[in-house]
Amino acid sequence: MDFRLLGPLEVMDDSGNSIPINRKKHRQLLAALLVRANTAVPCVQLINNVWGDDPPRSARGNLKTYVSQLRQRIDRIETSGEGYRIRVGEHELDSAVFAAMLRRGLRTLEEGRPAEAARTLEEALGLWRGATLQDTPLDGDLALTHTHLDEQRLTCFETLMDIHLSQGRHTEVLARLYPVIGSHPLHERLWGLQMTALYRDGRCAEALAAYRTMRARLVEELGVDPSPELERLHGQILARDPALSSPADLPLRPASRRPAPRAQVDAPVT
Repeated sequence: MDFRLLGPLEVMDDSGNSIPINRKKHRQLLAALLVRANTAVPCVQLINNVWGDDPPRSARGNLKTYVSQLRQRIDRIETSGEGYRIRVGEHELDSAVFAAMLRRGLRTLEEGRPAEAARTLEEALGLWRGATLQDTPLDGDLALTHTHLDEQRLTCFETLMDIHLSQGRHTEVLARLYPVIGSHPLHERLWGLQMTALYRDGRCAEALAAYRTMRARLVEELGVDPSPELERLHGQILARDPALSSPADLPLRPASRRPAPRAQVDAPVT
């Protein structure tokens, strides 16, 4: 079977046919189990994920009923102590496959094989069909699951764009960046990549305009200035730093994710 979380929740049988899971509570329960695949999940946690902080008195009984109904279509759900577990094979869950490919791509890049890393990261991005569980919101301790997986997706995308920039593929990078920035208008690293691509494409004025747009949004919506890294890139563009114009033979490193109140931009490839 194939279980898909990277987009709308989907379950496919071994013949490639979709197994319909139509009821909202069924989908939430299944998603809560899949996020913790092969791990026993206590009923109290599942109730919290499906109903949030205000479950009905009948929640435990309803949960048992939902598990029984799901088992009629998916024979992987097992009772385990005071909870349930879903059995999933190594390559049956798309989010797990994506995470493994992302790790492999970043490791390959660190080992100095950017072309191979780019192929792996591109394949990993191809697993996504939309936002994480975009039709199946989760409550409780899994409420941030969507954000965590989407951040991994951004890490993959940003690292791939870094590699393409190092190969002089400015036009392709810009074409792919615009829609992503539209979805993440306050994500500084994306703007930094765009500024670098514009500058290397000979569009210095547009690169500076992109910085002004980003700065205005940060000030207006968050009340903060751009990060030191983005300001440093802005200074390099103003000074027409030769290091920004020669992507060939530059050391590459994976995009980093740092916990912060707002998205940060790593230092540009120089």
